[in-house]
Amino acid sequence: MTITAWNKSIIGHMAYDSTSWRNAIRLLASGAIKVKPMITHRIGLSQWREGFDAMVDKTAIKVIMTYDFDE
Repeated sequence: MTITAWNKSIIGHMAYDSTSWRNAIRLLASGAIKVKPMITHRIGLSQWREGFDAMVDKTAIKVIMTYDFDE
């Protein structure tokens, strides 16, 4: 993914194959897995360090980072 305004790229890697992804999507779509309880933190982009620290010290399960254009 390219963030055009700043000419930055985000490159990721996942160790899961396409079958694992299909199974995960199927479970999510069926409602068998409840995602909301797993999201423990919702933070703005400017709070990235707090989100990262929460993951490292294991006080977070899932951190959702949003971008607020007013930040």
